[in-house]
Amino acid sequence: MEIAGIDRAGAASSGDQHRDERLPRWSPTGGRIASITESAAITGAQAENGSRTSAHLRICDLSSGDLEPIAIPAGWRVEDLIWIDENRMVLLVAPDSSDTAVGAGSTRADIGEVRVQRPDDSRRRLLDLSIADRRCSVRETGTSTIWEIASRSNDRVVAIVSDDASESGWYRSRLVRFRADGSEHVLHVPAWQIARPSVSPDGRRVAFVEGWSSDRGHVAGDARLIDLDDGSTTEWSLPGIDVVAYDWIDDASLHFSGWQGTASVIGIVDDAGSLLSCEQDGQIRREVARGQGSAVTAAVLHRSGSAPRVTVRTDDGCWSTADGAFVDGLDDAPAPVTIETIRWASSDGLEIGGLLVLPEGRPGAECSPIMMIHGGPANLWTSAVPFGAVQLAGAGYAVILPNPRGSVGRGQRFSQANLGDPAGAELEDVVAGLRMCRRSGLVGDRPAGVVGGSYGGYLTSAAAVFTNEFAAAVVMFGHPNLISARFSSNNPAFYDILLGGHPGGSAIQRYLDRSPVLHAHP
Repeated sequence: MEIAGIDRAGAASSGDQHRDERLPRWSPTGGRIASITESAAITGAQAENGSRTSAHLRICDLSSGDLEPIAIPAGWRVEDLIWIDENRMVLLVAPDSSDTAVGAGSTRADIGEVRVQRPDDSRRRLLDLSIADRRCSVRETGTSTIWEIASRSNDRVVAIVSDDASESGWYRSRLVRFRADGSEHVLHVPAWQIARPSVSPDGRRVAFVEGWSSDRGHVAGDARLIDLDDGSTTEWSLPGIDVVAYDWIDDASLHFSGWQGTASVIGIVDDAGSLLSCEQDGQIRREVARGQGSAVTAAVLHRSGSAPRVTVRTDDGCWSTADGAFVDGLDDAPAPVTIETIRWASSDGLEIGGLLVLPEGRPGAECSPIMMIHGGPANLWTSAVPFGAVQLAGAGYAVILPNPRGSVGRGQRFSQANLGDPAGAELEDVVAGLRMCRRSGLVGDRPAGVVGGSYGGYLTSAAAVFTNEFAAAVVMFGHPNLISARFSSNNPAFYDILLGGHPGGSAIQRYLDRSPVLHAHP
């Protein structure tokens, strides 16, 4: 298999607002950074193939600013990548035919005509890439599907894998190390979901995150360290923080990134979990990656109404795009809204937090309230508020963005607090937020609306059926019938965890009781 190159002129410019960037990864020396760039522009050839985006691996030399774009092999989507040395990389790829609707940075494949697909056709695999000659080959790794990878050398590749290649199989993944012949040595079978493995510089230990996660690509939780030689494990949690990733700085310390409240947070811990530093700067950054042995950090910057951008921070504390444009100078138009942090007590006294989005220059007391509920549920609203909230606020509404129990950003006890209780206490959290905003004059005492997508759509339907607080509800791709959702979705394992079992067993009554459509009546 050969990778076709493209001319340097084919690389998107830093000002291209139709480009999304993801997966920033440092080279071993820290002198270059690779990322995946996807452009919404469609060429004639892409249109004929049914592709909506043009994807490239982009390698940026930080000293010269040179960009080296390399086309992604036809038929594959890159979901992760690692450097082996300065000239070799390993790409984790999913076939274009696979259903990756749950995965971060990926999309559901266009169906077009009816397809007959064997289970093995959707298996995620590894491609070995030679950067110099732009050639890659499939690496033999057995029959498991591979979800994430990490390595410090070609003979110590650590991966998160599962036997089931479907999205549902990801919920029951395991951590393994691949032997030279492609066979697996199992390192860890987790109780929850795992993500972001990172191998220490000396190749002896692997760090990763474990926690309850409703969606692949969004795991946030606690730390696990495993010694690759003797199998011993070290565990820790950071109070009030759900960590998304750990990256080794040296053999004794790690950089972390994660969520705290409605903000993204970065910091440093030692290899026993003692907190050495922690900071927030008001920006929302995802996919944070620390360069080994340096103070250079990369992250994908998220701002309301703007495309995600790969940014780099050096030891002078300044953030810029990978090709040199300073973040403060980017031509992103600020959203014409005011964003406030709000807190309230739920019906059982638990403090709940969220955001209030108002039209710029207009008091909330003059605005009709709309509750917008996030999906997941193990997700959160941040100050990079969704475009829909900006649009509604711009139309004169006061938009409440709650982070009820089950959200991330407050530790695993809080994010797991809705398991076995969907549309229970978490719905009371949402209602209590609306009542507090009305009582405090933060929003107008007018009929309220509620809207949400995915799990937020489920809670929206629950709010419409199980409460009398809302005059209108808009359910976007929700699942108000938990039984039909469980049996027709691509991730039934999610429902089994959320509701504490399979609907064919003792959990059936919970499925029936918590399905809003079964309780709706004129």
